[in-house]
Amino acid sequence: MKLDIKATLAGCAVAASLLLASSASATVLTWTLDNAVFDDGGTATGSFDFNTATNAYFNINIVTTAGSVVTVADTFTTFEPNSVVRNSGFGSITGPGNDTGTDELLDINASAPANFDTAGTVAIGAPTIFQSAEGLCAVPCTAYFPARILSGDVVGVVDPVPEPASWALMAIGLGALGAGLRSRRALAAAA
Repeated sequence: MKLDIKATLAGCAVAASLLLASSASATVLTWTLDNAVFDDGGTATGSFDFNTATNAYFNINIVTTAGSVVTVADTFTTFEPNSVVRNSGFGSITGPGNDTGTDELLDINASAPANFDTAGTVAIGAPTIFQSAEGLCAVPCTAYFPARILSGDVVGVVDPVPEPASWALMAIGLGALGAGLRSRRALAAAA
């Protein structure tokens, strides 16, 4: 009878660790631009990641092509630190990210009240507060000229990223399972 209780406890430990591990993981959404076109004929392609736990944008890799207003192609990889942190959009610059000069700024924003914290398709464009646009940004990056407006969609998919606590809980559960199996073998050998 003792053997069944130990096996049951080990099974419960594994189940609890897996349940806790799944709730402890942060969710990262990877957003990819889809049919993103500027009003001057240029285009934008690429993607960025959004961490729903920290509201942080990272792994930004967006390439824009030349058009009639902005006549050079640019690659955006840096989060603009003075950009208003919001879950409906962000700013990215081509420069070092310290607003010490004039940088090219790209703002990506949802065109309607929507968030980048839920997977799906979100329209980007010119909402009431923050427009999606590209242009030169001077210190302190309060306006950018010349500007061109961006419209299109971004498509977000979930990319679960386990946190260290998740791995620890899973290891505890597997350890408890191993201990239960080991004691079961020891009891069977003694009998």
